[in-house]
Amino acid sequence: MPKSSGGGAPGNWPDINGVGMSIVAFRLNECGAVAPHVHSDATEFQTVVMGEGVIGTYGVGDNTLRLEHVKMGDIFFFSRSSMHFQINVGSEAFVSVGAFDVSQPTAALVVGFVGQLGDVKKALGLDTDSSKDTDGLDGVFPQFKMSNC
Repeated sequence: MPKSSGGGAPGNWPDINGVGMSIVAFRLNECGAVAPHVHSDATEFQTVVMGEGVIGTYGVGDNTLRLEHVKMGDIFFFSRSSMHFQINVGSEAFVSVGAFDVSQPTAALVVGFVGQLGDVKKALGLDTDSSKDTDGLDGVFPQFKMSNC
């Protein structure tokens, strides 16, 4: 991981020297995911530079799970304190780059959240009961098939 070049703690997040922001980049291989997590002190924005994926966010205060298909060129953001995640649904790497609005954001995994998703868990292909049909995202993202993983 790149070392911090500005005022942040070395080795945590690469911050942009003196402007109170830090950069982030993700590369998810086929079927890869960024686990559900929260930044209690930062808003995060990203641009997809390769591939396609599904981003999910669980809104602050409205208890609504939102899923959105993103592809190369799309820009998205996660509000401060919102639970969010990313999943590669394509056949190539899903790469995004972006920034936080603080130099050293906190990050906390949301343990156990996937188990509370119900039908969304099945739609994302995360249901472990093999007797259930988990291919595709209820027809919305038919290219995402657990049999490909």
